[in-house]
Amino acid sequence: MSKPVEPCIIPWVSFSTNTFGKSRPCGYSAFKSIRPLGSSTITREFNGEVFRTVRREFLSGQWPKNCDRCKYMEQTESTPSKRAMEKARYPELAALIARTSSDGSVKHFPEEIDIRLGSVCNLKCIHCGVGNSSKWLEDEELIGKYQNTISPPVNNRWVDHETPMWKELFEHLPVIRKFNFVGGEPFASRQHGRFIERVSRTPFARQISLHYVTNGTLLSEAQMAVLKKFKRVTINISLDATGPVLEFFRFPIEAKALEETLLGLENSLTEAFDLRLQWTSSNVSIFYLDETLDFYEQRFKKIQFKFCNFVDFPSHMSAQNLPQSVKRQIRRKLEPYLQRYPEIDFYLRQMDENEGWGDHGPLLFQYLDDLSRVRKVDWRSNFRQFADAIGSAP
Repeated sequence: MSKPVEPCIIPWVSFSTNTFGKSRPCGYSAFKSIRPLGSSTITREFNGEVFRTVRREFLSGQWPKNCDRCKYMEQTESTPSKRAMEKARYPELAALIARTSSDGSVKHFPEEIDIRLGSVCNLKCIHCGVGNSSKWLEDEELIGKYQNTISPPVNNRWVDHETPMWKELFEHLPVIRKFNFVGGEPFASRQHGRFIERVSRTPFARQISLHYVTNGTLLSEAQMAVLKKFKRVTINISLDATGPVLEFFRFPIEAKALEETLLGLENSLTEAFDLRLQWTSSNVSIFYLDETLDFYEQRFKKIQFKFCNFVDFPSHMSAQNLPQSVKRQIRRKLEPYLQRYPEIDFYLRQMDENEGWGDHGPLLFQYLDDLSRVRKVDWRSNFRQFADAIGSAP
């Protein structure tokens, strides 16, 4: 008989949205609410069906279907799951459970708020799509052609105007301890900027931590001055590679400009300000991971490298979508790094878990060729080693 699953703290303390404004316990959730925040409230959705179901299933000792990603990460035993990482920060789970009603509802307001600030973004990354970046809409002839370009454009009015959600958040500042902002690109959101500046002028700022996932290209000195008024700030710069590889991957980023921004941020770090490089595994990024680690280890001394996630949508960008010969090459390249970065073992195992090349390999070539034609940048030139490896694979 299997051991009962210990509940995760997140459904009791955190409220998250996707870019469409639909609520969920966290960014790894498989399910989300039906009503977007444009027609509902945080208070209502925190006790909606999604949250109550997850709490009830955890309390019955089961893994909720909603939490399959953490379940998978814990079963592989290679890298800490989000559930495990959050558990260490919250000793009060038992008290929260004791106050939970039999239907899974609670009476308190969440102390952590995780807002996806719509889809406004200044980059169109190749593992992203129209559901997360408005920049993708420039590539009109690709809309509807691939998994990541089928979703309808996001209506950002729920988040990029002075909507009731922002008023509700401001009214609950006394109990909020953390804001997590993701995009799109969070620093492209003017409403986010107005809200944070307003909060920074309240006494509550000193008890609130801020956490960002950003591409790092829009950070300004004025924004940094506002952020430093809060208790603690963590900025995760999404990063996949360096040089020409990065410039095609996160088009139209300029690698040298980002490097200069990172150097400036590193020089201004304080004890209450964390800066991290956040890497996500895809078939391109894992191929270049050794070069990426070498470059940033040599260039930056105070910035932590963080292994974050893996791409499973769109399928043609998954690390599982590689020829077996290329997977073996990647494993050989990364084995010398395992002692310093044991997290890599998880991503190698995830890469090898399924064979996707037969189903998605031809689509990857078509996809990259389409991007090259539309964006007028040759992927075979920017991804020269990757192109040679997959092009010569049997």
